[in-house]
Amino acid sequence: MYSESGVTSGSIPNTDISVLELTLTSNFQKERRNMDFEDFIKTFSACSIVKVSRSAEHIYYQIIWSESNRIKMVGYIDAELPPLVAIIGEIESYCKATPHNDLDLGNPVVRQTIGRMVACSLEPFGYTAYKKGNMPNKKSKFFKSASHYRYTGGESHKIVRSIEPV
Repeated sequence: MYSESGVTSGSIPNTDISVLELTLTSNFQKERRNMDFEDFIKTFSACSIVKVSRSAEHIYYQIIWSESNRIKMVGYIDAELPPLVAIIGEIESYCKATPHNDLDLGNPVVRQTIGRMVACSLEPFGYTAYKKGNMPNKKSKFFKSASHYRYTGGESHKIVRSIEPV
């Protein structure tokens, strides 16, 4: 087994889940490589709207595919919240603070593409979208709805939660 460790402390809002240590573990026999940005763009024709966006590429690799954010998103799924809630603040802050932001979050196709990025990052854990729901109040300036996910199996990665003595 191959293991990459990511440690997050704190708690997930509206849950009793306290995250002390989370370890992302891959099984080489079943491992699928993280989809690179160019391959992601090819998955659906509408995704081409962000093909040349440096901001979209940054969001894809540094925010959505970040190990700690993927673990957080799964925690939100466990809490029956849309996983986008876990990272939307970071996405919107990045777009607002980046002087040369080339991504229009006001465009509905761009927002759908970000949703597809989230789906792509959760698929290796065996999660798929099953319904749309409203974003919790005031969590996002641009996103009013987001997909809810459930475990459907077929995972190539798993998250192992453990508590270890200090």
